[in-house]
Amino acid sequence: MTPFLTLDAIYITRTYAGVLEGIPDEAYVLDSARSQARALFGSDRPTYLRVDPHHQRLPTCRTIAWIIGPEMDKSMHGSHCVVIWFSDTPSLDPHTILGDTPWEDVAKDFEY
Repeated sequence: MTPFLTLDAIYITRTYAGVLEGIPDEAYVLDSARSQARALFGSDRPTYLRVDPHHQRLPTCRTIAWIIGPEMDKSMHGSHCVVIWFSDTPSLDPHTILGDTPWEDVAKDFEY
């Protein structure tokens, strides 16, 4: 069963915004997205990079979202994950941003 997820914060931009002319290097764009996620949400949060392995080029939209969910260990207060997602159409739905990935595989519990 999919847990109830809340979108706590989101940052949406063009995938290749700020990249110099020419053919952008995908590794550079992915590293840039990871760095931006750390700058926005901190380096101590679990981060999941969601990229379609069959793409020919990264989609045009980059979403970095901090998603909150229920605790997996009842002694904790909740779970969370920062998701970096590349898509052609942005979404504000945390389940769409996460895709088919099980929450338990990418999230980490936290306490206040």
